[in-house]
Amino acid sequence: MNIYWNPIVPAMNDFRRITSLQRRGDVLTVNGEALDFAQLGAGGALPAEAIEGGLFFGMIERDETGVLSLTLNLPHAARSDFFPEPVLDAPDGEIDVPPFALPLDQLEGAQ
Repeated sequence: MNIYWNPIVPAMNDFRRITSLQRRGDVLTVNGEALDFAQLGAGGALPAEAIEGGLFFGMIERDETGVLSLTLNLPHAARSDFFPEPVLDAPDGEIDVPPFALPLDQLEGAQ
């Protein structure tokens, strides 16, 4: 599984912060919500809009060799994280999420 990041500036009243990310095979668990991509076959694609919550960007795709690639929105990009490194060939287990630019309470209080 390859995980790419799409740094965004969130609308203050409409964003979901990624606080935890874990992979187990074809299951990606984001903030405790398990998303199973096992049914997406080789060469298949799914638009990000098919998954509620606005966490994904672009297409979720499985290449002909079976590798799943997806992009997660990162609504807290620090200047140094405008172009964070992707997580290529993500192992099963916890996955580090790039750090937040501001504490959540400052993001929520910003106008």
